[in-house]
Amino acid sequence: MYTSLLIGMFLISQLLPLDYLSHDLTYQLDASNQATITTTILDTGLIEQPPRPEKMSQSLGIETTAKSALVLDPDSHTILFQKDPVAIRPIASITKLMTALVFLENNPGWETEIEIIKADQASSGNVDLKVGDKVTVSDLFYSSLVGSANNATEALVRSTELSRDQFIEIMNQRAQAMGLDQTVFEDLTGLSANNLSSAKDIARLASFAFNNSDINGVTVFPEYEFKTINTKRSIKVTNTNKLFGSLMSINGAKTGFTNEAGYCMVLRSKGNGGHQVISVVLGSDSSDERFQEIKGLVSWAFENWSWLNN
Repeated sequence: MYTSLLIGMFLISQLLPLDYLSHDLTYQLDASNQATITTTILDTGLIEQPPRPEKMSQSLGIETTAKSALVLDPDSHTILFQKDPVAIRPIASITKLMTALVFLENNPGWETEIEIIKADQASSGNVDLKVGDKVTVSDLFYSSLVGSANNATEALVRSTELSRDQFIEIMNQRAQAMGLDQTVFEDLTGLSANNLSSAKDIARLASFAFNNSDINGVTVFPEYEFKTINTKRSIKVTNTNKLFGSLMSINGAKTGFTNEAGYCMVLRSKGNGGHQVISVVLGSDSSDERFQEIKGLVSWAFENWSWLNN
């Protein structure tokens, strides 16, 4: 109960209007063991607001093959660039950000050992795990987010002892609690064309996910290597993000691709002034264009918007 309560408190704090900030959320239990969450709201005149960026040019942005795109300043929630931001599209493996968030609420322990079974291998896009291999939950988590491995994701969810249907139901509940009204999940990995969202919702989902130290700390690994527990095979997982080494300051990223979704990506990056932006492309024509378009959007945002006068 306490875990669910703390999650609820976190979500409430994230959904407060931008015109207000709260003191610490607190709760108390009554005689029937029911919890009441309370908070104190301060008027904006009494608190320091996050810096709001100002447009410094007449540039409208860059051209993209992506069907939808968006750049967001996550601190002030200012949209810096948008292209069909609320169009609902398949999101492929960007799904795994929500899978990871729900998993962390039900983590059985990072060193818990999981044996790979045939059902985990039902889809493509897998890391080199074989039926019967035993691995830790931690290695599955890294494989899911670094290599976007579908079999690792399936085994990771199975480690929670929730059924697939239960887990997906919680994913959809979390989406609604986060205010992601254009988002719905039908599977765990993003292979389903019915995992749908918009660029605007994905930017908000990424803001939640990349603020989580477990998720953020994993998605910035260019590669990850581990050994199976029983067979001692070495498995190397390469990040699907090809922008490492591009001189960008990457602070969270997730790619996705299916034939229906096209090439997708969400990325959080930091500029020279320390401010961060979240960039989203959905439905780019090719893998290379996805990376070039994300890179171009980030560069354009920091060249044409300024936080210096705030």
